Amino acid sequence: MDFLSKLKLNEQLLQKIFTHYFQRSRKIDLYTFLELLLEMCENQGEIDLEQIALKFYEKTGQTISKQAIFKKMNCVFEGIKKLFEALLKQYFKHSQIDINHEKFGFFNDMIIQDSTVLSLPKRLKDKFPHLGGSKNSEAAIKIHVAYSLVSHAVVAFEIGAGIEHDSKFSFLTNNIKENSLIIRDLAYLSKKNLEQIDTHQSSFFISRLKHNQKIYVTTSKGLKEISIKNISKTKEMYCHLENDENSPLYRCCVTYDDQSKPHYLISNLDFESLSSKQISFLYRLRWQIELLFKAIKQSLCLDQLKNKGFAYFQCILYAKLIIMIVRLHSYANLKMIMYLKYKRFLSIQSFFKRFIFLKINYFDLIFGEVFFDENMLEMICKISFFDKSKKSHEDLLLQEDLILLDSRYYQ
Repeated sequence: MDFLSKLKLNEQLLQKIFTHYFQRSRKIDLYTFLELLLEMCENQGEIDLEQIALKFYEKTGQTISKQAIFKKMNCVFEGIKKLFEALLKQYFKHSQIDINHEKFGFFNDMIIQDSTVLSLPKRLKDKFPHLGGSKNSEAAIKIHVAYSLVSHAVVAFEIGAGIEHDSKFSFLTNNIKENSLIIRDLAYLSKKNLEQIDTHQSSFFISRLKHNQKIYVTTSKGLKEISIKNISKTKEMYCHLENDENSPLYRCCVTYDDQSKPHYLISNLDFESLSSKQISFLYRLRWQIELLFKAIKQSLCLDQLKNKGFAYFQCILYAKLIIMIVRLHSYANLKMIMYLKYKRFLSIQSFFKRFIFLKINYFDLIFGEVFFDENMLEMICKISFFDKSKKSHEDLLLQEDLILLDSRYYQ
């Protein structure tokens, strides 16, 4: 299992990122500080400056004040962010896989795009404002993720303030492959984004419509505005989102959740490609990203951070995100390995939670040689399998994921 070595970065990159740091003589060694920070960010949610000072003394025998650590964070937080971005590019590079078109159908990739909000200490409200919510938080970040159902990997990742609307984040439309299927929730619905996917990228999309969305159908007298609820009567129809005959014509259909509540979907897939039932099935796969979000929140624990200011927050956030990338990369590789070997499904939440027992030195993993117990890794996977007897909702979704790769589904 040498997949972890693919995340390795060049040590010259570290020196380039932290050039300003190496230009001055420092009491605290950068390598030691980064190694220590990554170690502590994996072990616990709350990172206290006093704990860092004690751990630093334990490692080096040197005493350091909390004020010195705080100054250190002010010096390196931008560099840690750049380090995360470099590792993220490396992760993207090695998360691409070749698709067997005979088995997978006519899509080059299937991507779910969604976002999740993480509450922050009130002190950060000027940097990361938020309107509030269930926790009535005044500060929050919003993490936008694009997740591939094919490679089981994150293919796009972006962080913004909690107050910003999802439709502003169209980063995905610049990165997708041709003939990919993009599955989005209604918050990302934007006429401009849909047209970009439909025309420029030559790909397909399935998105949810708002219940008050205006739609227009063609009649003998031209376009006519109708209620979206009319789709429930005919099950599906072709319609425009604008009162303009030259605007794109899309396919709309209806699907029902477990409480028989209707959800209206829009797509550029035609009748010959997939039936409305299959489109509904594909859209339901979007909920797999919620499992990913639960695992991300579980590993970041941002709501437990101390109220120490922007530099402290940036250091902890991006150190935790570096750890998250390693876990995501490991999960994407091990999920299929374990399924082929044991015919069992790996729970991403359980795997993230137990990955800490591998006791990886993240700094060595990124810039040197990493050693870990492969038997321990396999044991972590085994105890992270879904329980067969419980038949959980998540388990069923994962099974649907693999069923979708079966060519019989498209016959």
